[in-house]
Amino acid sequence: MLYGKCMECRSDEFMNSGAYSWLWWMAERGGSNQLPDTFEELIAVLNVRRFSNLAKGIHRENGKIKTRFNYEVGHRYPSSKGGKLVAENLVVLPRSVNRTLGNEHGEGLEYFKSASTEYKDKHAFDRAFTQKFKEYSLQLSKYVSAESEDDFTGREAKSPEDVLILEMERLGIEAKGTSINVNEWDVVESKFAELCGGLETIETRNDYDQQEQMVKEFFERQDVVMSEMSKEAQNAIHQPRERSLGDVLKQAEANVKAEQELRQQAEQEQYESRVGRITGRLSALPDDMMPSLSALNNLHWDRYGFWIGGGYSTEPKYEKWHYKIIQLTADALGMDASNWSNGRLIAEMWEQDTIALEY
Repeated sequence: MLYGKCMECRSDEFMNSGAYSWLWWMAERGGSNQLPDTFEELIAVLNVRRFSNLAKGIHRENGKIKTRFNYEVGHRYPSSKGGKLVAENLVVLPRSVNRTLGNEHGEGLEYFKSASTEYKDKHAFDRAFTQKFKEYSLQLSKYVSAESEDDFTGREAKSPEDVLILEMERLGIEAKGTSINVNEWDVVESKFAELCGGLETIETRNDYDQQEQMVKEFFERQDVVMSEMSKEAQNAIHQPRERSLGDVLKQAEANVKAEQELRQQAEQEQYESRVGRITGRLSALPDDMMPSLSALNNLHWDRYGFWIGGGYSTEPKYEKWHYKIIQLTADALGMDASNWSNGRLIAEMWEQDTIALEY
């Protein structure tokens, strides 16, 4: 029974929960002044996290927990630049968008900035949080209990388009997205980026201008093919009856094949552009970060530390941007991080001349 617990136990119950660990993860690059000012604001922040979990479509498959979509909760104005940890400064968005933006976003959202001193460590965060919200221990304990009883599995997943609509409604903003002529998915991603004040960043980092040029060239070539097909059809009408139906069908088949080849060529050009970006990211890694598939060097990196040899270190071996390169590479290849350690991921890619993996 919650009411039978002392205040300290109630506080520990929340501070040992996944929700609290997530709060620290969201606040670790910020400072004490970025915490929510009120208990109501704190619950609003936790509810953004809850929506992210629901939208993922968590389900069980062959005894394993998996998700249909990979969403993260990101700061609209970066935490590392002083962005407050309040619901209005948070947005649920695809992981690929969050990782592409990195720290380069927040344009026009400076009003979420709050000057503060960075936490020295997690203990400093614990003290600041306890000092601010200790009197709400009972309510926070109830929140954790309710969330633990709420089985997220089996819930219907929400597509990125649905999440975008709901987040725009929550924030009271209608994002227009990029004006560059790109594919539908890039338009959706650009709208998420716009909510974070990072539209120009994603346009640049995802080479929208180059994509637009490729699309333009493809349609120009397609127009030529269609024009030739139209001419062939007109000529067939005026040709002598001796021309058989089989000849006409063969010509039509050849035209369709030519169109398919043009489409494949456009897709190949886009793929090669992506491979170029991936190769550039890999070349920026430190020399001793070159992995192998051996058991002794199959490193698994995350934001909390890294495996090396037979032990685990809580101190990152490399700067954060090195790990970000790995994650961006995984996202660019559409790989599922739950199935691959980052070390094995890079090793597999390094052994492929074209940096291409078949699944």
